[in-house]
Amino acid sequence: MAIADDNAASQNGLTDLYRRHRAWLASRVSRAGALEPEDVVQEAFLRASGYGAGSPIKHPRALLLTIALNVVRAAARSAQAAKNTPPAFEALTGGGAVGAEQFEAVLVKQIILALPEEYRDIFVMHRFGGMSYDEIAQARGITVKAVEWRMSRALSICAATLRE
Repeated sequence: MAIADDNAASQNGLTDLYRRHRAWLASRVSRAGALEPEDVVQEAFLRASGYGAGSPIKHPRALLLTIALNVVRAAARSAQAAKNTPPAFEALTGGGAVGAEQFEAVLVKQIILALPEEYRDIFVMHRFGGMSYDEIAQARGITVKAVEWRMSRALSICAATLRE
């Protein structure tokens, strides 16, 4: 019976907290640039429900504002990541995450196979074969500096292809 009483008290505390601070938090979140302040407030209170179990929250406004701003930041990061998704990726996946891992694997494979042979061999030996630059230089009969330069060039080509 004590557990049920604790849950009810905790729920009443959260409800009271919501009633006292919802409008204030919505105002602050709105000023922070959130597009849907009420959604952010609701998410903040959901996340705050795990706090204060057993002891009262000393500074509820500070806690709620911190949680809400973290929600806003996470949403901004997600929006930025969505904006940076290559058009080819969206076309192949229909804009969703279905098959994302397979698409990325195929994309990386295609980029590596498109590298000029001298760069591709060095890249594959190092990244997938686990060979050091010294080992690659010995195996290929070239200098370590040549290995470094070819690896750098291979990475530059891969990065440029991913940006397209």
